[in-house]
Amino acid sequence: MTAKQKTKTITSNPRSNVVPIIAGTALLLGMIVLLALFIQNKSQPEDDAAFLARYSNANHGSTIEEFALQTRDEEYEFTAIFNTKGEKLVECTINDPGMSMVHPEVNRYLYTCNRQDFIIAHNHPGEDHTFSDADMLLTHSDGPFAAQIVFGHSHAYILRPGDQGWPAYNDAWQYLDNIYRQFLQGNDSVTSQIKPDADGNPLYTTEAFTHNYTENFNLRYDVTDLDNFKFTDWVP
Repeated sequence: MTAKQKTKTITSNPRSNVVPIIAGTALLLGMIVLLALFIQNKSQPEDDAAFLARYSNANHGSTIEEFALQTRDEEYEFTAIFNTKGEKLVECTINDPGMSMVHPEVNRYLYTCNRQDFIIAHNHPGEDHTFSDADMLLTHSDGPFAAQIVFGHSHAYILRPGDQGWPAYNDAWQYLDNIYRQFLQGNDSVTSQIKPDADGNPLYTTEAFTHNYTENFNLRYDVTDLDNFKFTDWVP
């Protein structure tokens, strides 16, 4: 019953009932607020770390610096999500040397937080290699990430949005699609950006690709020595 409905039932002496009406309305509003807070607390986890940690299936330290150094000699890829303090929230692997991914519930959580303040990082086992084309698609304007970092054997590769932010996912996809179309057509302008591996397959992107991609979308791209990597130097 609303406050307006309550006033309709009081007809004997309106003035004498002003205080009870106000008090009753305040009590009702207070109960509604408490109920809303209760529902909110029930439907949302207490914090990012408490929710995400349960989906970890690997552990290479608690900070981004520890993760960088402890994964450098691993044979598999590992992906970890950090907060903007560089503290690890979750780490996952599928025990594959060429790819990694997070649990679907982690992905769902990140994309429903309606925030862009997570850091995603992964290693490239046994090599110094910059961002792949698939890596580029992880960081876009509708995503939850403030930065992306790849750790090679000797270097850290850091990608951050520029003044115009991240590109839209469709724009990034169309850019990559155009690059590969040019490559398949034998366009010499892209031969330095895409190379086959030692066996001729699959294709991989090069440092030239990353520079062209980041310049095209006005992103901030940096490479630093892994042994001297400090997250505080690159906080978004």
